[in-house]
Amino acid sequence: MLLRSPSATTTGHPLRVHAGELVETATFNSSSFTYVNVLILKDFENSMKPKSKTPIRYNTVGTRLLPEEAASIAEAAYASSLTVSEWVRQTLLEGTQCPPWARLMLGEFLALRSVVVDLHRDLMQGVKPSTERMKAILEVADTRKFALADGRLATLRAAKEAEGK
Repeated sequence: MLLRSPSATTTGHPLRVHAGELVETATFNSSSFTYVNVLILKDFENSMKPKSKTPIRYNTVGTRLLPEEAASIAEAAYASSLTVSEWVRQTLLEGTQCPPWARLMLGEFLALRSVVVDLHRDLMQGVKPSTERMKAILEVADTRKFALADGRLATLRAAKEAEGK
């Protein structure tokens, strides 16, 4: 028998997910009822549980797009095997973080800068560069490069926040 009840197809009805499915029926005699039809839905309890563990999101961000822009976003989402909503959310959130390659490049640049400054300071003081001194300068630069990069990024974020207030 198919579950065909007008109320079962109403939005929000607990049996909505089973509308049109095959169900079994059973009839019981009771002292208070002439007969009672009981629908036996397999896994009904499981259908009442949330389908996913995804947290509920309450805030929205909206924008207006040209048809070409919307098509471009849809193509990018499809290429990533994501829905448009998931792709846009992921892309927006990634935009709030410094990409790892940019942090690496900034760290390498700051390490190179510190090597040049240290070598120049040594030359100004009349100290000739030696192999040991170069190794020491490079070691210090390599150990400090990410701390320097993170410090610069934090300074940039603070400046942007202060500018926005």
